[in-house]
Amino acid sequence: WKEAYPDHQFLMGLDGNTYKVHNEDYQGVEDFNKFLKTEHLSSCWGDSPDPLSPTTCNARTYLQPQLNKAIARQDRLTKGDVNLKDWIIFSADAFV
Repeated sequence: WKEAYPDHQFLMGLDGNTYKVHNEDYQGVEDFNKFLKTEHLSSCWGDSPDPLSPTTCNARTYLQPQLNKAIARQDRLTKGDVNLKDWIIFSADAFV
């Protein structure tokens, strides 16, 4: 993109779908941030994003058809999907 648009800055909002801990099934916050660095990119979270700073708090309710996955309101922070998933990505040298 740099060659095609030399007078532009790269800026992208992204649902990175990242999780506190990286494993075989889930992309971890720290691993995703390492990837960004290899591509000379940075994010709104800085050089060392805190995996414990969630941007998502998602829990299934009892109104949904899969009752076996439902989470009580008082348990949504401990049993729900509470992860840092939203990122704003840009060239590492863009806003220095």
